[in-house]
Amino acid sequence: MYSDNFNTVKGIQRIETDYSMALISACIEAMGFRDTAEYLKTAWNCLETNTKIVYAHHICRAHAIRFIEDNTAKHFNKREDSLQLFKNWMHQFLAGIRLEDFYHSVKSAMLICGNRYLTQDVEDALAIVKKSCEPVEEECLWSFMKEVPNERGTPLYLLSPFGSLALQLCKKMHIKIPSELKSAHNWSFSEGTSDESAEETSSTEIKNPHYNPGFLLYLLRYIFPYGCLLNHSLIVLIGAQISEDTNAASESWNAVGIFVGL
Repeated sequence: MYSDNFNTVKGIQRIETDYSMALISACIEAMGFRDTAEYLKTAWNCLETNTKIVYAHHICRAHAIRFIEDNTAKHFNKREDSLQLFKNWMHQFLAGIRLEDFYHSVKSAMLICGNRYLTQDVEDALAIVKKSCEPVEEECLWSFMKEVPNERGTPLYLLSPFGSLALQLCKKMHIKIPSELKSAHNWSFSEGTSDESAEETSSTEIKNPHYNPGFLLYLLRYIFPYGCLLNHSLIVLIGAQISEDTNAASESWNAVGIFVGL
């Protein structure tokens, strides 16, 4: 935990944890939020309006790298080109400081692992991840986004504006949404164009070697919904230096401030 002198809850400016959902939820509720979904919605609104959030919750960079790399290896199983590609993507994703950065990282990943064929959109996404070109700046990137639901029992990947954006962007780009997510809540898929992939299935199409619907499911369910907790956006929003992303310095008891009564 990192404290400062400006008026934050109990003097705490930032809390850094590992990827334990129970620990994250406990910290968020101790800081006065109803639940993790409320915190993520508040974070989205603060990032969108560039207003300071009560406190920044950040998942330790070393932990984030470890569990994303482990799951990438699990899904791509020695496909070295894909492993290196998504390692590059992971570092770009974690280094994001704006909602626009989050949007472009999500879009690139979904195009690359969600399309069976090497369409021009996939080629453009590959070039961005390989850093041979920059994303095209657009106006109103998420103007298509519908209101985030708040019904009881709705899974967090839909309650989170970050997860909801990813699913709705998936539909907008005609990428097939994993059935495990479609069956839970159909509100995201009930209107507009079909979520079935619009890619051509001609035998002359070149297959995309990075296509992996299992990895897409992993990102949609476990990574994108927690986007602002994983990247640098909230650290920047509270005015802290990115160099203070501690790479697990908080694992050392010599570097941890213990606040009695939290």
